[in-house]
Amino acid sequence: MKMTDLTALLQEKRAAAGSGSPLRVVICGEVSAGKSTVMNALMRDQMLPDNIGQSARPVLVAGWREIPGIEASGRDGREIRAALPGTPELFHGADFIRLWLDQPHLSGIELIELPMTRAEELTGDQIDLVQSADVMIWVTIGSQAWRLTEKAIVETLGETRPDRSILIVSRGDKLRTDKDRGRLMERMERETAALFGHRFFLFGDRRKIAASAGSEAEWQATGGAPLAALLRGFAGQPARTVYDREPREKPVETRTAPGFEARFVAETEEDPPFVVEVTKADETILADAGSDTEVGARVEVQPDPEPVAPVAKTAPPARPGILQAGLLHEDGAGHTLLAGDAETLAQLADFCRVMLKQLQDARLTAEGGPVSFFSLSTAKRRLLIQVRNGAGAVFMLADAAVMNQGMAQVAIGQLGGDRRVTG
Repeated sequence: MKMTDLTALLQEKRAAAGSGSPLRVVICGEVSAGKSTVMNALMRDQMLPDNIGQSARPVLVAGWREIPGIEASGRDGREIRAALPGTPELFHGADFIRLWLDQPHLSGIELIELPMTRAEELTGDQIDLVQSADVMIWVTIGSQAWRLTEKAIVETLGETRPDRSILIVSRGDKLRTDKDRGRLMERMERETAALFGHRFFLFGDRRKIAASAGSEAEWQATGGAPLAALLRGFAGQPARTVYDREPREKPVETRTAPGFEARFVAETEEDPPFVVEVTKADETILADAGSDTEVGARVEVQPDPEPVAPVAKTAPPARPGILQAGLLHEDGAGHTLLAGDAETLAQLADFCRVMLKQLQDARLTAEGGPVSFFSLSTAKRRLLIQVRNGAGAVFMLADAAVMNQGMAQVAIGQLGGDRRVTG
């Protein structure tokens, strides 16, 4: 089946299903980069078998429907309907496969896997499909992330790329340590800032993905949950123009304590200057919440996701580098202690609540949606806040000598899977 046939077929299926126009997400990458793993993580199950095929790989599409099932077009021209999860023979013998799932988080979202090889081999059909998408996910392998061949493909797509673009580093669990993952994520941020607005690790352990169907904690651990939450946020926003290839990180006007330098990573290039106030008292809180601090801060806004729980006076020892951690309750009534001591955490919680209130400024949230991730770094400390849809916000103070920014982002993501957070 040609890619041009795919576009027509998808339109027919959407009309027949009465689903309107879902958020179209194309999942791209080189052969064996982990695209199917990304789809499995988003579907919360090991739906797609290994080695579906490379030379004759079917077009894979997934979406939401009340009645789950599989619709496929065989290479012999037959139309096939089957119950999930299907059989390996079905996947290997089809040109086109559509998976319908009754997973609520996929409502209004259409996932399309789009393999690519080399920039010079891009077809008009592939380019048209990317241009028709609302979101592009590029999958790169953690062990050899962001090769020159990948960069060439993405840059060749040029203005056909959707404005909302996400880089997924697959096989994050194959990297030996959090330090390795942190260093890699920092490199990805440096090298892909002009191409992608968001970057995630995916931990593609088959058992975790299979277990994520019945466990929020396992789903968080795969990296599928934060990615799904970001897509859900996109699905609730108006359509956007194609990405103009300018870096998303832009300096903004700031009023800060002496020695601070702030910047935001926002979802739109058109955001007007936004002011964040960091007072001398705030600086003292950060210093007191973990020892002496040399000041020189960086503020970042990005996305991430999900649910919650209640408080204690002491918490179990946290992983090395986490000084304080807690959960702000959404209703503003208190917080839950996850790591550290209650007295210091209470001061830090008040500070985080004030910062989140400032970040609801309409100039920042009008077009890009509410802030879902915030980071403030000093010479010795890192403060991260991750807003969880409908369930408050997780916040964490880390030792910058132990955790770089990438490691800290991995750590707060793991805190999001804590049972005290997910309930």
